[in-house]
Amino acid sequence: MRMKEIKNGSLYFIHSRDRVERVRSQMNSSSVMTSEPHQDTLLGAKVDDLRIATDDEVAVYKKESKLVHSG
Repeated sequence: MRMKEIKNGSLYFIHSRDRVERVRSQMNSSSVMTSEPHQDTLLGAKVDDLRIATDDEVAVYKKESKLVHSG
């Protein structure tokens, strides 16, 4: 991916961590800040390591989020 294609708040699959994370902000010209799934912990990720999460991955992420935040 390219930095100009990244949207803050959107979900992306991080290849190196093998999971979906939410992009929070840009760190520099080649990296972004992401949040761990369903937590406020921020991590750095290289833009080259991202791809847009699939519809199925987003559905799983939302289902897990609902469970985490429901109780």
